Amino acid sequence: RLETLLAYVLLMLKEPQSSARTKAIRAISGVVTADPSTLELAGVKQAVHLALSEPSIAVREATLDLIGQHILSQPQCVPIYYEAIVKRLGDVGISVRKRVVRILRDLCLKEPGSPHAVDACRRLVSRVVDEEEVQKLALRAFHELWFLPSSGEQLSANECAARCKQILSVSSRATRQSSEWLRQLLRKLVTPPAEGKASLKEHATVLRVCGQLVSQLKES
Repeated sequence: RLETLLAYVLLMLKEPQSSARTKAIRAISGVVTADPSTLELAGVKQAVHLALSEPSIAVREATLDLIGQHILSQPQCVPIYYEAIVKRLGDVGISVRKRVVRILRDLCLKEPGSPHAVDACRRLVSRVVDEEEVQKLALRAFHELWFLPSSGEQLSANECAARCKQILSVSSRATRQSSEWLRQLLRKLVTPPAEGKASLKEHATVLRVCGQLVSQLKES
């Protein structure tokens, strides 16, 4: 029965009417929400890859939303969809690019030491010279990934070393055009927030982490 449904969905994704293609994505969403492991099925993979390359921005965004909701709970599916996801970083739709930035950020936070996380950081650099909405998301992603501790108020020794290694790796791959991103990020980090007790506390934590990272980089 599921195979029949997936075959029908694939046909709907080839319909000229965008409303039909949207219904197809909803059908896939229902299948994956009920059982996220279905992301590994050939029919689902084919449908998702087809939907990500179709002309409607709304359909592409909905497809990414579907993947983003479930892929982190199915780490074996990351290699299956990773290239298709990062390809949409250059999408013409701002909402689509923003969704990809969020997915890559969540992937990096979930598995910071994975090869995909390192590659995702390198790719996110290209979005710091994007439209303002996308740029803010990308800068915030690096803020969370590098300058906020996963727990407590400072980094553990291993965490500090791992982040320094990642920062150096990403920075070394940055182009001259995108190298401004790190200066922008550091400038925002050291600027005290206008108001808010929570913001001031986070700012103090960020400065403390910055000090740890600088010390580690000097030792390296």
